[in-house]
Amino acid sequence: MKSSGVWKRTVPDAIPKSQNQNKIRGFSRGGSISDHRTSSSSSALTKQSGANPTKLLDKLLKDDGSKSSRFSSVVFRAEAALPLFDQMLQMQPLPSILAFNQHLGSLAKAKQYSTTIFLYRTMVSSGIQPDHFTMSIVINCFCQLGRTDFGYSGFGIIMKLGYQPDAVILATLLKGLCAVGKIAEAKELFCKIRREGYPCDEVTYRTIINGFCKRGNTNEALEMLREVDHDGKCKPDVNMYNIMIDGLCKEGLINKALELFSEMSRKHISPDVVTYTSLIYAFCNLGRWKEAASLFHNMMECGLSPNVVTFNVMIDALCKDGRTAKALSMFDLLLQRGQKPNIFTVNSLLHGLCNSGQWIEATELFDKMMEYGLSPDVITFNVIMDAHCKEGMAKKSHELLDFMVQRGIEPNTYTYNALIDGYCLVGQMNEAMKVFAAMQDRGHEPDVITYSALINGYCKSKRINEALCLLREMCLRQLIPSIVTYSSLIGGLCQVGRVVFAQDLFNEMQVRGLKPDLYTYSILMDGLCINNCMDEALKLFHEIECSGLDLNIIIFSVLLGALFRVHRVEDARKLFSTIFEKGLEPDVKTFTLMIDGLFKEGLLVEAEDLFMKMKEKSCFPNDVTFNVMVQGYLLNNEIHKSVCLLDEMFQRGFLPDAKTASIIVDLLASGGLDLGCLQALGRFVENKK
Repeated sequence: MKSSGVWKRTVPDAIPKSQNQNKIRGFSRGGSISDHRTSSSSSALTKQSGANPTKLLDKLLKDDGSKSSRFSSVVFRAEAALPLFDQMLQMQPLPSILAFNQHLGSLAKAKQYSTTIFLYRTMVSSGIQPDHFTMSIVINCFCQLGRTDFGYSGFGIIMKLGYQPDAVILATLLKGLCAVGKIAEAKELFCKIRREGYPCDEVTYRTIINGFCKRGNTNEALEMLREVDHDGKCKPDVNMYNIMIDGLCKEGLINKALELFSEMSRKHISPDVVTYTSLIYAFCNLGRWKEAASLFHNMMECGLSPNVVTFNVMIDALCKDGRTAKALSMFDLLLQRGQKPNIFTVNSLLHGLCNSGQWIEATELFDKMMEYGLSPDVITFNVIMDAHCKEGMAKKSHELLDFMVQRGIEPNTYTYNALIDGYCLVGQMNEAMKVFAAMQDRGHEPDVITYSALINGYCKSKRINEALCLLREMCLRQLIPSIVTYSSLIGGLCQVGRVVFAQDLFNEMQVRGLKPDLYTYSILMDGLCINNCMDEALKLFHEIECSGLDLNIIIFSVLLGALFRVHRVEDARKLFSTIFEKGLEPDVKTFTLMIDGLFKEGLLVEAEDLFMKMKEKSCFPNDVTFNVMVQGYLLNNEIHKSVCLLDEMFQRGFLPDAKTASIIVDLLASGGLDLGCLQALGRFVENKK
């Protein structure tokens, strides 16, 4: 069989040598790997094994599945394997290569890849010849470590020893290449396998299809799936379709995924729970609940039971969409069908319940975690703390932080950021800075989010100098301020009248390569308007128009209110017309701002027309709109119109606000109203009380 082309990179003796290679060369049957360990540990372990170190090594490599075993197994395996392997090398006669392969394979399964390679080198240095299975294990370890170049070297050794590579080895190399993003090389290798007649089965195809999908190359993956049909040596199976459908769903290509789903039925390939879960996940992400629910029920009608992953997908998506009642129903169904929730299930549901303010349900779920055999993790605490902070309960969150530390759960940066932001939201900057110091004391470095939260807090408190000091500190730490950081500072500077400095920061942000979004533009525009820099604000508006950003109604509302404040009525009219030209529809706030401005300018007829137009466009006035209209009529002595509007207000369940009531009281006290008006307005004041 040929060994040209892609195999030219193989160098049979190129297995990398460690820094301890000189010691390895000195290993003989009388030598000892335990030079790296204490001799007492080796002898003690040997005594435990009776007379056969291979039995003890085999025992040590087994995990009983208990929590304590999982906690210590990785360290223990690495420490114990070296001296025991040394004992095997000293046995007379030597154990068979099968025994060595068994232990190397067990270490590799335990993800002790470097240790496995080290022991392999030791074995070879001791004169033990590896076989086909040994090299398969070693190649896998190199690929898992991202060293596919050394994996190729292992392939070269297989050829040198006279063995033929099997489909597993070739699939391992393909997987390794795809994992490190060497897609072109993976494709070249696959073509070589096909062209030169190397083993190529379902595993090979699944590996290359999966590799392409993981890297977003779904078109090439689909080509490979089609090639399976043409190959004739093997047929597409449910696993290949699952990989392909999942890849397409993650790329947002749901229609292509559904075509493959239908194709499976035509080819009599039965979809399984993985197939359905991938499609349900895609539909949930798109908010297409009807299709997701239909697939879910169709799945059960076909006799397939949703697993915990399927339920997690549904519950998580429903919670993110605020549909917690449906999510709770789905959780109940999970329990009814005998499925056990995992920590992801509970965390997703807790997140949804906390965000929707359902504290009783969230507390009940938290209390039941132990019943489900689950212990809260750092994410569980983060979810609850973040929700408390957003509700203004930073102190309660701080108590939770202390509690989780007492339980031995280490907070992460997200935990501290949530608490810092919580204190900033309620203006307790001293407490926020204490948490900032505490997180660093525990070895957690603040990130951009940490500094942005603190800067925002100081800006809201109008302590701009402290905010600017944090910006400097942030830059000294080589942290790049984000759009959020700059937006907070720009808003804060505008609040204290430092508009020029705010504009300088806005320009600096763009020099740093950060493109302002609509939120940043609206903050600066609002600042310019508040400080009566109307020409600058209009200039900024035109800049937004040219920026390519899609204008929203908020920008227009900010500018409209400001134009009326400085009595630039014509500019306000033109701007309001622009809203429709841009394909936007004014919201209730925008209409109300215009109506208020027109009334204050004495333009009653125009204000009334706009009020009627508002209703025609199905933009129904709210209590603020009605109060603005009533105030406008009262201040312009249109008492009868105001009374009619007040009647309509009460019919809609709205009440006069403090300003409206104050105007009515002043008019009643003035004595300039006729008896009918006095009685009518007096009735509304009584109702208000």
